[in-house]
Amino acid sequence: MPKEWTPHDDMLLRDAVQNTNDFAKINRNVRFSFGRPNARELEDRWRKLLYDPEVSECVISHKLLHLNSFRVVF
Repeated sequence: MPKEWTPHDDMLLRDAVQNTNDFAKINRNVRFSFGRPNARELEDRWRKLLYDPEVSECVISHKLLHLNSFRVVF
């Protein structure tokens, strides 16, 4: 199965790295939409989120699109 990261997967990875900073633990404990990437794949994705302008820009635009889909009513 091809591994396609969703914005939700990216948020899961972000939260997991912030909590543990251990890709082996993340591999064992976090379930992503496409299955279980190995620790190296997790680290590669994390580095892309941080340093690859194309990936970062795409993630930011998806996040903004997702946030704009919510309406808060007071």
